[in-house]
Amino acid sequence: FRFFLATVVASSLIIAAVLRLAYPETIQSMTGATEPNCWLTSLRYAAFQVSSIISTGGFSTADYLQWPTQALMILFLLTLLGGCTGSTAGGLKCVRVLLLCKHVLSELRRCLFPRAIPDIRLNGERIQAATINKTLAFVVLYLGIIAVTALLLPFLSKMDFITALTASATCVSNVGPGFGAVGPASSYAWMSAPAKVLLSFAMILGRLEIYTLLVVFMPSFWKR
Repeated sequence: FRFFLATVVASSLIIAAVLRLAYPETIQSMTGATEPNCWLTSLRYAAFQVSSIISTGGFSTADYLQWPTQALMILFLLTLLGGCTGSTAGGLKCVRVLLLCKHVLSELRRCLFPRAIPDIRLNGERIQAATINKTLAFVVLYLGIIAVTALLLPFLSKMDFITALTASATCVSNVGPGFGAVGPASSYAWMSAPAKVLLSFAMILGRLEIYTLLVVFMPSFWKR
């Protein structure tokens, strides 16, 4: 939870600073109306959008496609990150990303000190190697599904790379709005039926944590 909270606070502050510098006088809301911009207004827009995306709520108070690129990059990373373990949010989940970061730091320490046996701990408990391997496998599979879906989408419905990639990521993460032609002011209605079926399958995969659905397609599952 501390990692989740720190991510929300840091992302909100960074995006708020970007918005304040990019729009020093006025800022535009979702309805197209403009209002005077100040640090508090920028923080309000940033905090709401960060909270909405990381919790996979899918709400928007502004068309964030009009925001600077730095803010969009952070929002896309939050789309992949997702919420806390045990929550109804989608995404990779914070605990997996935290374990992945700890594993990377552990391997860096191993390179610096080859004889050291670094431990990976979470909440004071030592994490077994099997758990780390399962986490790595899930992350690779998760990103692989996003990549494959993004690769197939342009063949099923005409769209640009940004739209295909973010539509894939937001559907697997169950976030909702993405970037490009599927931004907060748009919808998926313009896509072809096969593209919608593919994205619907991607949403089910993400919601069921991938393994639950993929195991059904394994021959060994039906031999039991």
